[in-house]
Amino acid sequence: MTRVLHGLEKKALLPASFFFQGFVATFLFLLFVLAPPAFAELAIIQDHAFIDNRPSDDPLLSGGLYLSLEVTPTDSVGGSVALGAGTATYTSNNVGYPFAQPGSMAWDTGRDRFDYIQTVTPARLGDISGTFTFTITDINGTVTDTGNPLGYLEVLQFPTNLRFSNQSTAPTFTFTDPNTTPVPAGITRAYQLSIYEVVDSALVGVYDFPAQLTTTFVVPGGVLAAGKVYDFRAMIIDADNASIGQPIHDMTEDRSNGWAFGFTPLGPVPIPGAKAGPAPR
Repeated sequence: MTRVLHGLEKKALLPASFFFQGFVATFLFLLFVLAPPAFAELAIIQDHAFIDNRPSDDPLLSGGLYLSLEVTPTDSVGGSVALGAGTATYTSNNVGYPFAQPGSMAWDTGRDRFDYIQTVTPARLGDISGTFTFTITDINGTVTDTGNPLGYLEVLQFPTNLRFSNQSTAPTFTFTDPNTTPVPAGITRAYQLSIYEVVDSALVGVYDFPAQLTTTFVVPGGVLAAGKVYDFRAMIIDADNASIGQPIHDMTEDRSNGWAFGFTPLGPVPIPGAKAGPAPR
């Protein structure tokens, strides 16, 4: 099943809206939420490099294990037109990196960023670790940026037991993290949920929950409409704590994805006798 995605497919960035107080909330805020500073002319405002595990029924990308590189630039003079006509490349500092360098990145018009996606195997994760340097060139100049080092790469298992508490427009959605390996020091395990409306053959993004430290998400009122069809995307994230306070470099190292398809709310309140769990596909 392949669907066209309308709107941004947002990655896991840990914001400050957690169910924690004091040090933990402050720590997570510093880790993932500081707004990028203002830039002039050509600049890189965010870079991502991580391992992404996709299930076989993923509607956005074929199932498999991927190295995902993303770099978001801005050009205050030429805008998206200049950037789209420009070029972007990446290099790895790992001498064992298994793919040709420098690698070319493709401009994604819908997201205004450059992307590179490459299938990988678990056995090659050690050769992918290290840092990636991105270079973007357009008519207004050249800019280079080096991201956070990837040092803890693993294949995160997919979320399981994806369930809805009821079939209302404000259900509670839960899932299970089946990964039993202890999270090492320096890594934060977090969870995120994105909701898409199914419109013909397209997925239209309607809501992204901020990443949090639990697998329970309460859908707020006004997000879902009775009678419409929605797909829910659950994500498990491993994030590196080593670069607290860096607004440009995303800390995600590993991610896995799971889907609950075809959820159709029946009304604004829980329906007596309605079956809990994902709606049939």
